Amino acid sequence: MGQSSSTSAAPASSERVVLAVDDSATAVDTVSWAAKTLLHRGQEVHLVQVLDGSLASQADVNSGEGGIMAGGKAEVDANTLSTSTAYLAKIRDTLLAEGGVKPANVKLVPLPSNTATSGDVGRTISDYAAEHQADAVVVGSRGLGAFRRRFLGLVGLGSVSDYVAHHAPCTVFIHRPAA
Repeated sequence: MGQSSSTSAAPASSERVVLAVDDSATAVDTVSWAAKTLLHRGQEVHLVQVLDGSLASQADVNSGEGGIMAGGKAEVDANTLSTSTAYLAKIRDTLLAEGGVKPANVKLVPLPSNTATSGDVGRTISDYAAEHQADAVVVGSRGLGAFRRRFLGLVGLGSVSDYVAHHAPCTVFIHRPAA
């Protein structure tokens, strides 16, 4: 089992959790870890995947129970949105198989972003957590190490998890899979 770090205890069962994923093995491991150790059946879980989009405005597609939510200041093409929704459905199935939450409490959120840089992805996740009054955010760590993280930060690139940890308005859980 991997390591994780946080600043407080696990959220109570009635809280809202943003579980940010990408298409990496780290994300799949993070979802499995969260389902087994952090999530409870009463929680509302927003599975968020940040997508590269344009600066155009986009209205919410659907915010109904167990539905698909898309929003923000950016927009993505229908194919990208469809691919993301299918991926998030697969991740939801993994989450449900682990027994962490009830199906009706899982929201699929393909979330357009203005750019695909780690700072913008982190900002998009943090802003989404604030807008939806999340009580916790769960992200995976790529394990860049202090030197690489500092170097990438100097050139304007950095860790999504680091950005979220410093800017999200709630508790942040960063999961580092076992090597």
